[in-house]
Parts: sequence; C-alpha cells; structure tokens
Amino acid sequence: MNRQLIAGSIALMLIGCSKPATTTTPVRSLTPVKVSASATATVTTVAAPHSKVDVTTLEQDYTRAKDMIAKVTVLNQIPDLEAASAVSLLGRLFDQEQDTEIREEIVYSLLDIQGQTQAKLDFLTVALQPNQPASVRLAAVDSLVELGHRDAIPILQNFMTDPNEEVRAAIEQAVDQLKPEN
Repeated sequence: MNRQLIAGSIALMLIGCSKPATTTTPVRSLTPVKVSASATATVTTVAAPHSKVDVTTLEQDYTRAKDMIAKVTVLNQIPDLEAASAVSLLGRLFDQEQDTEIREEIVYSLLDIQGQTQAKLDFLTVALQPNQPASVRLAAVDSLVELGHRDAIPILQNFMTDPNEEVRAAIEQAVDQLKPEN
C-alpha cells in the first residue's frame, strides 16, 4: 500500500469501513479529507494550494496532533522541508513519540527525504538499538536496505547479536542484499 493511502485506510478503519481507500490526489499538504462510509468507501482529497511549510509549524502541528491520522498527515509534509531540517525534525519527533506504530512511520518517512545519507544512517543506527521495540528495529533494517548505501553493511553487522530472532534474521538477510555482487 503506498504512503498516500495509509491515512485514508486508517480513517476508514476508524469509521468501520472494510473497503480499501482510494485517493484522487496525493496527500502532501494538510488538505480537507472527505470520508464516505458507504459500501464503496472512498477517500477523496481536495487539493489545497501547496504552501511553504516550516519546521516550527510542522513540529507544533505534530505535537498538537491527537491521533495517528493527524500525525501521519504531518509526517507526509516533512519531506517538503530542506533535507537537513527534515531529518533533524524526524529525529526529534522519533525521540518524543511513545506510540510504536508511529515511530515506525517516522523511520519510514526518512525514505521520502532526498540526500542527507549520513544523517539518515545515524538516525537508523539509533532506531536499531536494542531498547527500541522489535517492530521499530525491523523498520530500521528495511529502511537501511531501501537506502541501499554501502555504509549500511557495517551498521547492520554491529547489530547481528540482536536479542530478537526475527530482527537478527532480517539483519542477516539485509547484509546479504546489500553486499556488492562480484
């Protein structure tokens, strides 16, 4: 499921619809969302003028957000920031967020930011720490593979003794995927 459908699918789950959501325009800025609870449940986004976002506003919006949908909506806007500011903001949000699912979303949000490879590797190293929930560590492994940078291999190798068997297996598979072919 692509990232733009996540918020719509969550909205439908919250109102009790079981049909998958569809979008008519990508959700990249705060836009009004119309949700229909009919048998052919559809989420239609109304395109708002694309406005310039700033770090302070997004951080405040995220802090005020009361539910996952609102937080994911803010996360979807972060890649519109300058790359270094976007990675830094995601790091702060990751540190303050208590919800494991949203922490996973924050990890995956890194992939929507262009450049800043070293900052992303540093962020994902934090997300791989054994004190993080296993699902967050798995998201970090997936993100390192998706990033595809050779420096991810030694980072992953440092965590091959992860206490969780599933995470260890994912790390081993990731290292194999990232090794250059001879």
